[in-house]
Amino acid sequence: MAYFLNFLSSTSEVIDSVSKTFTTAARDIAQAAASKEKFWLINDFNKILTDHGVGERIADLLAFVAACGVLTVIVWFIDRILVKISLAKIKRWVSRTNSDIDDVFFEHKFFHRLLQLVPLVVLLYLANIIFAGFSAGMILLVNLLVKSIIIFGILLVVYSLLDVWNELHSRRPLSNQKYIKGYIQVAKIVFGFIAGILIISTLAQKELSTLLIGLGTAAALFSLVFKDTILGFVASIQLSAQDMVRIGDWISMPSKNADGTVIEINVNSVKVQNWDNTVTMIPIYSMVSESFTNWRAMEQSGGRRFTRNFHVNIESVKFADAKFLDRIREDVAVENHYQEMVELARQSSCGETMTNLALFRAHIELFVKTIPEINENLPLFVRYTPEITDKGIGIEIYAFSYKKTATELDPILRMIVEYVVASTRIFEIVLFQSPTGEDFRKVL
Repeated sequence: MAYFLNFLSSTSEVIDSVSKTFTTAARDIAQAAASKEKFWLINDFNKILTDHGVGERIADLLAFVAACGVLTVIVWFIDRILVKISLAKIKRWVSRTNSDIDDVFFEHKFFHRLLQLVPLVVLLYLANIIFAGFSAGMILLVNLLVKSIIIFGILLVVYSLLDVWNELHSRRPLSNQKYIKGYIQVAKIVFGFIAGILIISTLAQKELSTLLIGLGTAAALFSLVFKDTILGFVASIQLSAQDMVRIGDWISMPSKNADGTVIEINVNSVKVQNWDNTVTMIPIYSMVSESFTNWRAMEQSGGRRFTRNFHVNIESVKFADAKFLDRIREDVAVENHYQEMVELARQSSCGETMTNLALFRAHIELFVKTIPEINENLPLFVRYTPEITDKGIGIEIYAFSYKKTATELDPILRMIVEYVVASTRIFEIVLFQSPTGEDFRKVL
């Protein structure tokens, strides 16, 4: 801890010395330029004004405006000649190369913003020449404004580099596993904050340490305003470190009405496109503080589990005698696996006695095994539910399908339900359903 405090103290001293040096240098340069004669073009313009009876103060003001105009024209000319021509050549070079990296740099305006720093640097150099002879305050103001613009230009170059980094990372095959967009956004905030401090320090001609002391009092307000961003940044680190969610994952979060695919993760939120094509924005810290279901493990496994439940009327259950067995043996749906069905039914029967329900359960289980999309290497069975309820005997089909999406799995489930309902007549099984109007009419 002591070493860390010493490091901060030494860093602060370095910043103070650098800040003092630049502040003193800017003032010295302004005073030196003020002591020189005006630029010959501006000086001639000033003399013309004074020779025509214009007051000295107004003539100086008009000469200052003229100096600003001359400097603007020079910078505009440099921008047109150097920047535009250079950009055109860079664009042709990028289009001829086989690499995609330079294309990404060009798309995110890295070269454009980098070249725009050249006129700004020239502007800073020429300002002391064009504005020579004016008051030191005017020259200092121009220098400070140009330096602030240069700092902002450097910030834009850094932003372009961060965007390029994010774009190149997103094109990697494993980019969904380790997303960095949240970190890029936080880096932009940090660099923007630093640039803002430097610009304020430059314009106010205050030492950075003094300025930071004042900003320290605003830290509490900053933490309140950017509370979600701070919480989101911490949560994004946890999500990434624990590999809790990736872009492309199917997640379910009932508390946020989210059930769909993750399409974007940033420092504040996780964007989920639901199956009904609506979009849900989930605060990223909620992904850590609340529970959600990630279906990625299912998608990477050998199959997706499904269950189907139905109830059998108790009054339709009976023992299967020889006549009953002979009848179902001749049925087209049973004849190919009759013997296997009987052996499977006897596993849950007492001796040679079997019920139509046991045969029905074995028949459904063998049918599910014949479906090509069912993974027989994972648990597959048809079982009775633990309790007999007022709805009858509960039966559950438990299996795993190779097909994992809803559009692929739904036809399999439809086929199973249709086959179960149609097979009840073969085994004289009656499924439970609530009474309908037709049932009451039969009674009456």
